[in-house]
Amino acid sequence: MSGTNKVLITNIVLTGMMGTYKTSAGKMLADRLDMHFMDTDAFFEFEYGMKIADCFKEHGEEAFRDLEAKIVDRVYYFENTVIATGGGVPERDDSMEKLKRYGLIVLLTCGHKELARRLKREKNRPLLKGPFKARALKKIAARRRERYHKYADIVIDNTGLSPAETVDRIQEEILKFYA
Repeated sequence: MSGTNKVLITNIVLTGMMGTYKTSAGKMLADRLDMHFMDTDAFFEFEYGMKIADCFKEHGEEAFRDLEAKIVDRVYYFENTVIATGGGVPERDDSMEKLKRYGLIVLLTCGHKELARRLKREKNRPLLKGPFKARALKKIAARRRERYHKYADIVIDNTGLSPAETVDRIQEEILKFYA
């Protein structure tokens, strides 16, 4: 359980690589549990008036991560909210510690081949440039693996699952967590 205080938890925080259904499953989960939904990537684009890919291109990844951390500062203390994080949020310990303070951290994972298939047509993923998306995904996942698991209360591999099946698994695992 790695330090989670069950009394304070009011949010469910979905983390994981791009393509693990954090947003689509997060919306469904929020509907099923009668909770609010917040996607940090969508909030970033609304708040700063620019696409994430444009921020990467114009300002670089480090500047993007600084702005992304400010978004986390604005949402971590929400109540009764499913929060879908950007894939790189766990690269900042301070952001994850804040999200964990009021949230149950659910890590969604998926096999590399399926992730590559899910993201095949994606054009606005700044870390997936060029024809070698599968190789880039593998490299990013390897770099982030330890950080993702460091904060996770629940880990769900959704390889072969639809977003709805992923939500079913999240609900099952949350019930086990609190049993």
